[in-house]
Amino acid sequence: MTQKRLMVIGAGWEQAPLIKRAHELGYWILATHGKEEAEGFQYADKTAILEPRDTNRALALFNEHRIEAVISDNDDYALYTVGLMCQKLGLPGPNFEAITNSNNKRKSRIACEKMGIKQPPFYACATYEDLVVGVEKVGRYPVIVKPVDNRGNFGVNRVESEGELKHAFFDAVINSNSREFVVEKFIEGTPLTVEGFSWNEKTHIPLAVSSKKMLGGSKRVALELIYPAEISEKNLQRAQEITNDVVRALKYDFGYTHTEFIIDTNEDIWLVESTQRGGGVYISTVIVPAITELDMLKYYIELVFGEGHIPTVERFHVTKHSAILSFFKFDSGGTVRSISGLDDVRQLPGVLKCDMLVKVGDMIAPVTTDAHRHGYVVAQASNREVARDLVEKVKKIIVVEFA
Repeated sequence: MTQKRLMVIGAGWEQAPLIKRAHELGYWILATHGKEEAEGFQYADKTAILEPRDTNRALALFNEHRIEAVISDNDDYALYTVGLMCQKLGLPGPNFEAITNSNNKRKSRIACEKMGIKQPPFYACATYEDLVVGVEKVGRYPVIVKPVDNRGNFGVNRVESEGELKHAFFDAVINSNSREFVVEKFIEGTPLTVEGFSWNEKTHIPLAVSSKKMLGGSKRVALELIYPAEISEKNLQRAQEITNDVVRALKYDFGYTHTEFIIDTNEDIWLVESTQRGGGVYISTVIVPAITELDMLKYYIELVFGEGHIPTVERFHVTKHSAILSFFKFDSGGTVRSISGLDDVRQLPGVLKCDMLVKVGDMIAPVTTDAHRHGYVVAQASNREVARDLVEKVKKIIVVEFA
C-alpha cells in the first residue's frame, strides 16, 4: 500500500510528538523547521530547512515531494502558512477568516465584540499618541499593552502608571510584525485556559480547562497550569460554554483551539484571547491526550486528510485525570555550572515530560516572556493533590548549581 504523504511545518521539540505519532500511524512525512537540529526531524522520512512564514518555499516543497496534506500544531506563524496553503490548494484545513482572526488580536477583539462576548475594554493603536488616548478610553490604569500579532508574551506589559507607558509602547511596537498593538483594561482575577478541538463549523468540543499561576509584576508569564481548573464545576462549565461562543465568533472550524480567560472575584468570565492552534509546551500533544484518554493527534492527522470522525464524549466532563504543567524559575544573574536529576525524574510514574530550557554555561536571565522560562515538568495523577506532590518531588530531585 502506498503511504499517504504528510507535510509538517514546524518540527521543534513542542511539535515532535505530532510528528512521532504520524510516523507511528504509518504516514510518509516531510518535516520542516528553521533549524537543522529540530527534534522532530528524527521521525521524518524527509526534512527541509524552512522558516514557517516562507509560504512560497513551503508551496514549492509541497509540489516537489507530491504531498497530500499539510499540518502544524502550536506555532502561530506555521498556522498562517498552513491555512494559506490549504486555501490555495483546496486541501482540508482552517478557513482564511479563522487564521486571520487567530493571528491578529485587534481583529479577534472586534469579531467577539460583535457577538457580545464579555472582554476587557480595548483600543487599537499604531502610535504613542494613540496609546495615550487609548488608556483614557479603556478606563485608565492598570492596562495591558500588547502587539496584535506575536506570541509567547513577547511585547506584552502590564502598565500601572504613565511613567511606564513609553517603555510599553516601544516593547509592543518592536515585537509587532505589523507594528500595530492594542491597549486594554487589566482585569484582576484567576487566569484560565480552555483547550478544545473543532471538527467543523458546527462541532467544537472543549476538552480541558486549567487555572494558571502567573509571574507577578509587569510581565504576564504563566508559571503553572493546573488541570482541571481550581474553580467550581459551574464556572468550569460556563468557561467551556463561552469558549464555544468564542470559537463561533472567530469562525474556528478546523483543529485545535486554545482560549484564555480571566475569572474575577464576581465570577465574571472575561475573554483574554483565543487562537486556532494547540497550547504550547506539550499541552495539546501530551497533556490533553493524557488527561482525556483521547488520541487527539490521530484525530487531527486524520482530519487533514479529510477522514476525521467525531468521538463520542460527554461534553462537559471530558477530562478524566489531573495534571500540572509547572515551570522552573531561578534567580537571574548566575551561570549554570551543573544540572543533575533529570534522568531520575523522567523514570518516575506520572512524569510525562521534564526538561531544562537552560544548559550548562548559560547565564540565567530574568523571565520576561514564555520563551525565557528555565525548565518545566508535566505531572499526571488521579487528582490535583497527588499531581502537586509529584511536582514538588521532582523539584527536589533536580539540582541546578550555579557558578
